[in-house]
Amino acid sequence: MRGAGGCPGTVLDSQAPTPRSPFITGLLWLDPSTLIVGVAGRVIDETSPDGSHHQVLDVDPHSSGMFVIDVVQQKIQRVFRGASFIDAQPRRGSQTELLVLDGNYTDHGWRNQVGVVDLASGCLRSSDPFAEGVVAIDPGTDSFVVSRGQDNGRKVNALERWEAKALRPDATRSVPRIDAMSYDPHTNLLVTTSFANDTIRLRDPVTLDERSAKTLPVRVREGFSLIPGRGQIAMAFETPCTPTGSTVGEHVECREPVQEHGLLVVNLESLTELHRSQIAPELEGRLTWVPDGSRAFAPCANGHELCAWTPETGEVRRVQAGMTNVAARLAFASDGDTYATEGAEGSLEIRSMATGALRWHVALH
Repeated sequence: MRGAGGCPGTVLDSQAPTPRSPFITGLLWLDPSTLIVGVAGRVIDETSPDGSHHQVLDVDPHSSGMFVIDVVQQKIQRVFRGASFIDAQPRRGSQTELLVLDGNYTDHGWRNQVGVVDLASGCLRSSDPFAEGVVAIDPGTDSFVVSRGQDNGRKVNALERWEAKALRPDATRSVPRIDAMSYDPHTNLLVTTSFANDTIRLRDPVTLDERSAKTLPVRVREGFSLIPGRGQIAMAFETPCTPTGSTVGEHVECREPVQEHGLLVVNLESLTELHRSQIAPELEGRLTWVPDGSRAFAPCANGHELCAWTPETGEVRRVQAGMTNVAARLAFASDGDTYATEGAEGSLEIRSMATGALRWHVALH
């Protein structure tokens, strides 16, 4: 439905049922008591011809949804069908609007969409789908920054700024390849990294002009995570090998094996290394930080526990055992102890990090 009740976009359906076992795509705490949950599709069990069982995600754009949950009262306040989010941030100056990044699989592959959703009215304004790329949400300037590597099969390496008001590019820059990108509110900088040349670049979020850049002495293995309130990022790294000049299959043969794996902490204002932790054997997957930036959490390598990492000391501790789904995303409330995570069959769990206690189990259907 479009344009109903003065909505300039789509009015999201609040009555349609949610499929069983939805897949949680995003978690956002608006305040200590209000949690927004994005879901898309459903997780279904399949049996392969060889008799093995596995789970797959049935991605159906019509089954996406957003839940507004009161964690203190332990009730679902509202459900909106027809939109979800991978990332979201509260819109500047608004109590009810979110800037959201969403996406779906189409006949042409994965397509991103950015938009603004009003949680009070269920009104969604969204962009046209665009080719897969890296997107950063900048609530400080009420905009999105989109990095595109290709456009209709043509290599472009362009960086675009999209104002939330118009939801289309209003500034464009030709840039080197970007593999990961985020806006850091502490330094008011746009941070990008490239796996191809192991480089960190800092840009002005409005003009997109480059402020500074540094090539790291290590190989960047994955993306990076912003450390809240500190003007720092953490990223996975490995020390590069010394090539022998020959290859084994598609792999370069090294004179010596890779010496070091771990996590690196970099200060953004000076682009200097602060801490380096060799923790690859213990910690895997994406990092989730507590609000004060003192610790990060990720699945342990054994796949059955949650591990905590303290950057200043490099210490890694196993803090949770027996969780339903340790590989799921986490989101901490402002108290630094209460967190939300995905449970079995697409459910939501609210837990205490200090005790591991399950405070509330929510069936999202």
